[in-house]
Formats: sequence, structure tokens, C-alpha cells
Amino acid sequence: EKPLEKAEGREQFLPDYTPKVTAVQKLIADAKRCVAALDALRVRLLEATSEQRQKALDEEFFQKVEEGHGYIKEIQTTLKQMAADNQVFSKSRPDASEAKIREALHLSLTRKVKETVLELQKVERQCSADRKDKAARQFRRVIPEASESEIQGLVDGGATAASMMKMKMAGVHVSVQEELDKVQARHTAVHRLEKSVVELCRLFQDLENTW
Repeated sequence: EKPLEKAEGREQFLPDYTPKVTAVQKLIADAKRCVAALDALRVRLLEATSEQRQKALDEEFFQKVEEGHGYIKEIQTTLKQMAADNQVFSKSRPDASEAKIREALHLSLTRKVKETVLELQKVERQCSADRKDKAARQFRRVIPEASESEIQGLVDGGATAASMMKMKMAGVHVSVQEELDKVQARHTAVHRLEKSVVELCRLFQDLENTW
């Protein structure tokens, strides 16, 4: 029987601890729902054909990212408090079986949330890669004469690279100029995702240190 399963029905034995365990379990479930929603949005973003649709899905995606990160931060805060409570309890009652149960529950919760953080990281990284691939395909279509290094520069360089390309291609068809004008918005979204992944790495490391 797993530690989290043992916790069920122990309200009388762990009256001040079981509610915290239940609260963290609920937050983990909420965070996992965010991961599933983000993955579904990632697919819809790949299928978006208009700039207006892309912007609407972007807004929905980043709102869900913030929601997911919020759950992780709340879990982290609760786990830190639970760890501190466990230390106090262990010092006051070092031989009590409850101390070991508390530690086992805390460890199980920490493992679960770390798994969820990795799942969240994975979908955010995949979305960032998807955006870059999509942008590269669009650039190859409207600027077929551009080299692969120039295409990669547009994908990675954002507004600066777009401005340089526009100067180089002065007088080309307006559709190409319009496509280049969209680079900054796309690059901003990718940059936000990359910052988000970095934040998740920090949160994961904090969780490592919590235990």
C-alpha cells in the first residue's frame, strides 16, 4: 500500500496533517489538468492558419501557463511548510511512528509534483520547438531564396533579424514584408516560453532542496 493511499482515513491519527496532504493532492491534480490543456492548445496552435486565431490561442495558452505555474508555486510553499512542521514534530517526538508516516507522505507528494513539473516543462519546450519549426516553414515559403542560416537567423533573432532582412530585400513583394513584420510577435512568444521553462527548472531545483 502506497503512503498516499495509507493517508486516507487517517484524519483522526493525523488531524493537522491529512488536510494538508489532501490540499496538495488536489493542487497536483489541477496542475496535471493544466498540462493536458496546454498540450491540446499546442496542437491547436499548430493548426492555426490566421494571425488573429494565432493571437487568440496565444493568449489562452499563456493564461494556462500562468495558472499551471501558480499551482506549482502554491504546492512548493505548502511542501516547505510541511517539511518545517515535520522537523519540529520529529524533534519533539523522535520515536513516534507518526513522524515516519509524515516523512513518507511528504516524500510521495514531492515526487508527484516533480513529475508534474517535468510534464509541464515538456509541453512548454515542445510548444516552443513547434513555433520555431512553423515559423521556419513560413519563411521558406515566402522567401525561397533565403539560405538556411538566414532562415534560422529570422527564427532565432526576432525583430533585429527581421529588420536586417527587410533592408536586404528592399522592394520585394508586400506579402514578404508583412510576413517579416510578424516575426517580432512570434519571437516574443518563443522568448516567453523559454523564460517559463527556466522558471520551471528553478522550481524543480527548489523542490529537490525541499526534501
